[in-house]
Amino acid sequence: MMTWQMTLRMVVPVLLLAAVLPARAARREVVGYFWVPEKDTSPYWTLADHSDALTAIAPTWLAYDPDGHLLNTADPRVLRFAKGRGLKVTPLVANQGFKPETARPVFADDVAVKKNVAALLKAVTDLGADGINVDIEGVAPADRALYNNFIAALCDAFHARRLIVTAAIPAKTADNPTGAWAGFGDYAFLGKHLDQVQLMCYDEHWSGGEAGPIASLPWVRKVLEYATTVIPREKIVMGIPFYGYDWPETGSASEVTPLKGERLQKQAGEEARWDDVARTTSVRYTDADGRKRTAYFETARSLKERLDLARAFKVAGVAIWRLGDETPDFWPHLKRYREGR
Repeated sequence: MMTWQMTLRMVVPVLLLAAVLPARAARREVVGYFWVPEKDTSPYWTLADHSDALTAIAPTWLAYDPDGHLLNTADPRVLRFAKGRGLKVTPLVANQGFKPETARPVFADDVAVKKNVAALLKAVTDLGADGINVDIEGVAPADRALYNNFIAALCDAFHARRLIVTAAIPAKTADNPTGAWAGFGDYAFLGKHLDQVQLMCYDEHWSGGEAGPIASLPWVRKVLEYATTVIPREKIVMGIPFYGYDWPETGSASEVTPLKGERLQKQAGEEARWDDVARTTSVRYTDADGRKRTAYFETARSLKERLDLARAFKVAGVAIWRLGDETPDFWPHLKRYREGR
């Protein structure tokens, strides 16, 4: 018969050991958007070499064309590889051109909602994927309630099959239902239904506007300060850009990746500038045609600062647009973050 003294002698060492050993950190989400432009194999190499720094991928396989037809370009080989590495796969569905006229037909009425929810559910289950990532953008502010109704119906159908529903939503620092780009995003409603709200914390300065950081740290902080008041932290995933823009003095910018940013520095013979306020990198140079240009792009240093911000706000994780644009020194930071460190 075990006495209380014997029980105490068994329990105390266990309690002492638990006090001495560090608590195991919870793994954070690191979602990689997987888009393969023509003749670009870099996303495949990134997935093959750095899957241990990811928890999920969102491949751009599903899209609605201007006529409302659902296009499916899924690559089962990528799905098998990712799932074999223990990653969740949530195919991304977008509206071509990110225009209101290609978004509205998806959820214009109950008939459209029922049809499209069924089509998306079939596409995902036929693939054997883990869920879906909704990236329907350019939604008219007036269609906010229609979009909400679509998301609620999608979540009901997918959750009944134990499938994940996530959505990429434009970043904003306050709710403005009439806002031209981000107005449709009803953070409070979406936070109640979605498994993850992936905030696109980029394009603070965009290709058609004036030169500036794509995701300055103070702006991203303001986005999270607002988001965490209306969305549960465990559902928030902070978007991080692996790209920037290269602006001429007049006209629209072209996209610049971290790899291209490094090359621009070397070609121009100019030192990159670290912005102590925006916490990002830029370079000013003169191109081969004698035109002055300014490029803002991300580096491992700016990535680390953004990961630190995600840690500070205790959100669920981060989402990267896109895999393949990074330099090798990005990955140690992401792996450490994913591991909960």
